[in-house]
Amino acid sequence: MLTIKAPAKINWFLLVTGKRPDGFHNIQSLMQCVSLFDTLEFEPADGITIDSDSDIPIHDNLVYKAAMLLKERSGATGGARISLKKQMPLSAGLGGGSSDAASTLLGLNDLWGLGLGLERLMELGAELGSDVPFFISGGPALVSGRGELLEPLLKGPSSAIALIKPAIGVSAGFAYSGIESLSKDTIPPATVKKAVERGRITDIVPLMKNDLEPPVFRAHPEVHKIKIALLNSGAQASLMSGSGSTVFGAFESEDEAEQAVEAVKNDLGPDLWSAVVRTI
Repeated sequence: MLTIKAPAKINWFLLVTGKRPDGFHNIQSLMQCVSLFDTLEFEPADGITIDSDSDIPIHDNLVYKAAMLLKERSGATGGARISLKKQMPLSAGLGGGSSDAASTLLGLNDLWGLGLGLERLMELGAELGSDVPFFISGGPALVSGRGELLEPLLKGPSSAIALIKPAIGVSAGFAYSGIESLSKDTIPPATVKKAVERGRITDIVPLMKNDLEPPVFRAHPEVHKIKIALLNSGAQASLMSGSGSTVFGAFESEDEAEQAVEAVKNDLGPDLWSAVVRTI
């Protein structure tokens, strides 16, 4: 049996710079994985079988779609039984579905002995979702295009991260459809690299902006309240991740992050989903 852990991600910034002819948007983002994982297990089987604790119908699950796409394009004759155990919430802006799909491509490439390189797997991943190539690549990266263009970075900011999500989820389509103004300029890659190389959150803070916050905050004020509460609880910086609805706060230590989560829940309610993780 082959086991792969699929990590979550955060966006240190997310600029939306234009609408594309294919209906997607051009973006620029600094993305980094964090230590929150879904777990996928792979073993040989007849056909493709998915065992999942997710509420997503199997044929709509990106794990199933990734497996079928790889089987079709590679001509693989084998099958697989895939077990998916979720830790990431759905519609959270943490890239859970995309990370699961990336891990499926990587896992089945190994299980079936296909020998496909990362570049080919990333091409297939881009057909499944804009964030999938990032998760196949693995490390922190400056992301552009609709998400498929990656400039890997040797390291990302090192930080304890508090993740907090309200009960509502937000689809990427909803968040992007509500954008009223686009970022006119991108951040020079050299500026991002310089800030990241210093390794201090204080160097990242001036870059932190998410163009999807305004439409999500308008529709779901509770997401904005979490951001404010994290800042009031001592976060060095706070931002909605991706299209939401998760908000993250950066802290110097896990203890500070835990204390902030407790304070936010005391303020806004104990039913908020939360996790304290580290950037990886």
